[in-house]
Amino acid sequence: MEPPTKTLMKKSPIRSIDSPITRTMWRNIVPQALCQAAILVTFRFIGQAVLDITQKVSTAMIFNSFVLCQVFNWFNARELERKNVFKGIHRNCWFWMAMVSTIVLLLLYTKIANILASSARLNPEQWAFCFLIGAVSWVIDWVVKSMLDFIADRFHCSNIGSIGMTFSPSSESLINLESPLMNDSSL
Repeated sequence: MEPPTKTLMKKSPIRSIDSPITRTMWRNIVPQALCQAAILVTFRFIGQAVLDITQKVSTAMIFNSFVLCQVFNWFNARELERKNVFKGIHRNCWFWMAMVSTIVLLLLYTKIANILASSARLNPEQWAFCFLIGAVSWVIDWVVKSMLDFIADRFHCSNIGSIGMTFSPSSESLINLESPLMNDSSL
C-alpha cells in the first residue's frame, strides 16, 4: 500500500526462484506470530477469571484482539528495517482507507454477529482492552528491531535481518573465484 519511490524503482526485480518472503520479513513475522499467539492463548485460558467476564465476551474479545493485532501490524509492515514505522504515514491515503475500512467492517461484523448469532456485545472498556492488545504489535516490533540493532552494533554485523546481503570484499572475491582447473580446456 506504499506509494512507489525512486529507490524502489532502482531495485532489481526478484528472481522467480527467490522466495517472495525475505529474511527481514521472516524476522518480523515470527516474533509477531509467537507473541500474538502467546497473548491470545493466555487470554483464552485466564482472561475470564482475571477480567470476570463470560465465555461469550472472552471469545468476542479474542477475535477482535486478533483482528486488531493484524491492523496494528500493518504499520510495522510498512517499514521492515527502521524502528520509526510512522514516518510518512500521513501521506498514504490508501493505507488509512484500508485501516478504517477494516475497523468499520470489524464493528459491523460484531454488530451482525450479536444480532444473528447472539454473540457478546462488548462495552467500551473491553474494546479498549482489545485495542491495547492490538497495539502490543508495535511494542513487539520495536523490541525485535532494537535487539537486532544492538546485536549488529555489538558484533559489527551489517546484514542481520536485512533484505539484501552486504558482502565484504573478501567474500565477493571468494564468490567470483574460479578454479583454474574448471577453465582448463584440456579437461
